Amino acid sequence: MNSLIYDLAAAQYGLFGYTFSVAIPLLLLAVIGFWQVKAFSFDLPAACALFALLPALTPIGAELSGYRYFTMLNYDLQHDPVLEIAAVLLISLFCASFIAGSWLRNRLPKLKKPSRITFKLPFTGVLLAIGFVLILNFLETGTVLYQTYGDIKLNSTATYSSLVNQVFNLIAALLLCNTLGKSRRRLLAVFYAIMIITLLLLSRRTLAMSLMILSIYTFGLRKLSAKQIIGLVLSVSLLVFIGEARKVGIVNFLQGVEQTGAGNLFFALPGGASNVFVGTMGVIHMHANDLLSFPDTMPVLQWIDGTYEATIYSRLSYDYNGGMHLANVLFWNFGLPGVILFGVFLGWITRRVHDIASQISGEYRSTLPAILSFAFILTVPNLLWYHPIGMINLIAATTLVSLVLIVAKRPSRKKQRFETGQMPHARR
Repeated sequence: MNSLIYDLAAAQYGLFGYTFSVAIPLLLLAVIGFWQVKAFSFDLPAACALFALLPALTPIGAELSGYRYFTMLNYDLQHDPVLEIAAVLLISLFCASFIAGSWLRNRLPKLKKPSRITFKLPFTGVLLAIGFVLILNFLETGTVLYQTYGDIKLNSTATYSSLVNQVFNLIAALLLCNTLGKSRRRLLAVFYAIMIITLLLLSRRTLAMSLMILSIYTFGLRKLSAKQIIGLVLSVSLLVFIGEARKVGIVNFLQGVEQTGAGNLFFALPGGASNVFVGTMGVIHMHANDLLSFPDTMPVLQWIDGTYEATIYSRLSYDYNGGMHLANVLFWNFGLPGVILFGVFLGWITRRVHDIASQISGEYRSTLPAILSFAFILTVPNLLWYHPIGMINLIAATTLVSLVLIVAKRPSRKKQRFETGQMPHARR
């Protein structure tokens, strides 16, 4: 094997054994838990760190439960304990870097006076309704109420799914912090409730999770209370329920139907986290065995034509389980230095987004940083478990549209003089 992360895992396995080596994420989990409890308020960096760490808890969960496998696919990868330790190390290294970056001292960004990007309530209602119709008709070809998510994807004809997802995110990022009117909170509350339920039925859990997080900032609910804690517990329970129920369909799941062929062979964390972990094992395996040649060694060069890491992964002898952890993408393109450096940078950015979003809680502040913060929150779960391209596209589109609106709503010089009382000189 020719890989530094694999060699480190082999050395750790020799020194400490398997159980201790795969228990490293528990230490990070304790750090995140203490951090969140100490803050006693919703903290976006802590939530992101926990979400990014979750797949790495797969081996220790299986070990404590007495299971040997994590998923029904790629059994050959799961026969190598050193490879499992290497995947744990890679994800843990990224999460530790992310946590360190989020703890860097930040001067709290002060939002300037609200810009001229504002939308009246009726206009917002119409656009949000259009976004809902697009999601309902074009995002997926069915719901997991009666179908399995696998069957929906197998028979999928949702050609415009990615485009619709981007359009919806753009509408949400622009409108959710830029709407004026006395009934603003009521309209947005109805929107959040309808969209979260719809997205869960479509099994689009990452976008539903993003809207749940965004609602905390929109309504100024960051400080934890008994109601907020109950709401968070219910939200997490709902996400876990959908993750399990979508395997056979919600109605069948409630009737006690189990997934065929699963048996009691493997331990799997809810929400597909264990599938993401096995994908990390595959990425390390292909690098350690030199299975790639240029340009597949640096997929970032092929993103522009729609070729991503998951596409290349599926071409090889691996079964794609779904998901591609951000640590995989960074390791694949930039090696361990990229995992560490970008982890620190992303943690720092997430802290700034949290600080900005906390200032706009419960009020409208339509500055460009505020809009970009909402765009970041809308795509950060997808960034951590799937791919950066969605966030890159949304940030670029949001910036462009926002700048166009700012320029379009800039008053003329004549109007500015009138507003400031500077009358133009009369001609002689």
